[in-house]
Amino acid sequence: MVRSAIGRCVSGYPSRSAQTRGLPPAVDTPMSENWVDVAKADDVPEDGTLPVAVEGEPVCLYKIRGTIYATHDICTHAEATLSDGFIVGENIECPLHQGLFHIPTGKAVGEPATEDVRVYPVKVIGGRVCVLAHAALPKA
Repeated sequence: MVRSAIGRCVSGYPSRSAQTRGLPPAVDTPMSENWVDVAKADDVPEDGTLPVAVEGEPVCLYKIRGTIYATHDICTHAEATLSDGFIVGENIECPLHQGLFHIPTGKAVGEPATEDVRVYPVKVIGGRVCVLAHAALPKA
């Protein structure tokens, strides 16, 4: 199941409607940044994955040693869903052809994957995971 974005983490104070919907307090960022609230931090399993959507883009969340990371959820080799893969140390193994990607950097570290996967900046605010939409970091 892919979870879609449920709110925004934006500058300033949340609107009254955001407060009544139980969204987290605003993240103090410039207005030009588009942080999207995608999940509860506790919903991301340790050494596991959680697929989410960030403004229509498939993104996979990971928690490794308590730190949450986000990558694009589609393998660059054969378009498999990485959230269905297996975590091996700090790498995600694609479930289709076992290509490996380093989760923190997105670097392809095991063939047949040769093209890096996009990574996204993540903030955890008030127990909520926020991902910076449309700002995937350049491929390693």
